[in-house]
Amino acid sequence: MKLIDKTITELVELHNGMNPEKPIKKFRDKTTAINRVRALSDARSGGLTDFCQNAEQEGDVAVGDTHNVRRAGVRAFNFPARAEWKFAREGCKRERLEQHMLQRENGATFNELFAWATEQAFGWKPVDLADAIRLAHVKDGFGVQTDTRTGLISFNTKTSA
Repeated sequence: MKLIDKTITELVELHNGMNPEKPIKKFRDKTTAINRVRALSDARSGGLTDFCQNAEQEGDVAVGDTHNVRRAGVRAFNFPARAEWKFAREGCKRERLEQHMLQRENGATFNELFAWATEQAFGWKPVDLADAIRLAHVKDGFGVQTDTRTGLISFNTKTSA
């Protein structure tokens, strides 16, 4: 059964079953309930990619549907590379991210990128990383794609034409 089809009471029971150390009595609303249950499920499964694949199998997320994948917690990017691209200003955090991503031929999940940024002491929140990835295309011309099956984000410099 999909989370969206469950009642708030069922979501509270599900939440408390996954997190018995901190049981709750109620949620503010159904959206909050679904988001918190999904976050717990993600934390228990070890990553967004695993959860996204499980959600696809359970019917919570349609395969290849980037809007629903985003709702499931995976940030989906689909920007083609421009004919002219450049690295960000030398030495800045975004330039280091671009260099790192071009070295990874198979890409990386958002969680792996966030762990790398934390390791580099960037001081970024997840939204800052998502903005940096978006800006790699908007300001610098990189192609950025997310494989909706695996959650892998990859950068490229090849134009589609």
